[in-house]
Amino acid sequence: MKLERKEQFAKGKRGLVSTAYIGDRKVLLKERNPSSVVDTIAHEAEMLKAVNKESIGPLFIAYRDGVLVREYIDGPEMMDWIPGATKPRIKRALERVIAQCRQLDLLGINKQEMTHPHKHILMRDDEPVFIDFERARRTENPKNVTQVCQWITGRDMTTLLSAKGIEVPRDAMLAHAKAYKKDHGKPAYERMLETIRGA
Repeated sequence: MKLERKEQFAKGKRGLVSTAYIGDRKVLLKERNPSSVVDTIAHEAEMLKAVNKESIGPLFIAYRDGVLVREYIDGPEMMDWIPGATKPRIKRALERVIAQCRQLDLLGINKQEMTHPHKHILMRDDEPVFIDFERARRTENPKNVTQVCQWITGRDMTTLLSAKGIEVPRDAMLAHAKAYKKDHGKPAYERMLETIRGA
């Protein structure tokens, strides 16, 4: 695997992010920030491989010499995408967000950022793609769905959705999330999706 045209993309406390090309294919690289005492890159590589089995997250390509190579998602953050999208497209995207969160719950993986995931959900065409799994953890009590329902019914999202004619009833959605939290059951999950469809 030959990486060409490498360019720095972003710098965080724990990691350095770059883009590069494998032939004509643009990829994203993550490696540890030399100033950080914590190395989360190997962990993110393992998490990404696990969630990819359920078609979640950008495609894992390789991990070697401390560098994670994964698919580059060339799309806007979901909250930036909403104003230009139609009502049916937005509803479908919200359903897909909840569906992917439930799949993470069933995998026993808590992604951690789902109460404020605006920087962690990019849109590839009309499909939401979860990125950044360095903080994800395996747990017997994952909270992805319940947390994302709080985000969907929070002030910032409510304002965005209302401008598109979408009114998600907060009390009903959070009641379904509370019921779901008990056993991650399908009936409560289906009621959340119906709440989105009827909004």
